[in-house]
Amino acid sequence: MPRPTDPDKLKKDNGQILIEAVFGVALVATVLVVLVSLSLRSLRVQVLNKQWQQTDSLEQESLEAIRQIRDGYGSIRFFDTETSSTIETAWDWVDPDIWDASGTSHFRLYYDTLQGKWIMDQTAETSPVDTAYRLYWDTVSRSYGYPGRGGFPASATASPFYRQLVFTETAESPASRAVSCILSWNDRNTPHQSKVVSLFSRW
Repeated sequence: MPRPTDPDKLKKDNGQILIEAVFGVALVATVLVVLVSLSLRSLRVQVLNKQWQQTDSLEQESLEAIRQIRDGYGSIRFFDTETSSTIETAWDWVDPDIWDASGTSHFRLYYDTLQGKWIMDQTAETSPVDTAYRLYWDTVSRSYGYPGRGGFPASATASPFYRQLVFTETAESPASRAVSCILSWNDRNTPHQSKVVSLFSRW
């Protein structure tokens, strides 16, 4: 004959089971939150690493392009005070309209697909994150540039990167130019900047 069940014991067992269930759900939820957090952090690190790799590539591209322009395989666009117009010319070591001997000279850089050469485009903007330096990405040619410059499509998408070239005449040799290639961008509203400095001398 079955023994009568103690109501108080049943309530106690049910309460313990309920507590264990709640604890189990909370534990699973905590583990999931931790896993999601770690996954998001890992993804952000991957994105940031990719951005740094891209800036390295853009810096190397910039220095090689400047060498080509210096060696006569590209051009410099600048405002000529004599003609009061923007002109394009080969590299000139001494033209005061190109180089500010008492300060710094600022340029943006792009590849002109119509002429098949690199061009340094003089600007008056000093901030490395001015909109004049913002690079755009073309998914067809898979390249960076500025809409409407050198055949670059107007439909290109704004990228997070800004590229600025800053030239300074060195005190040791007036024929030399120190150039800082500055890449700036934001990652989740966090500003980043990479800068490489090189010296270009007359051959």
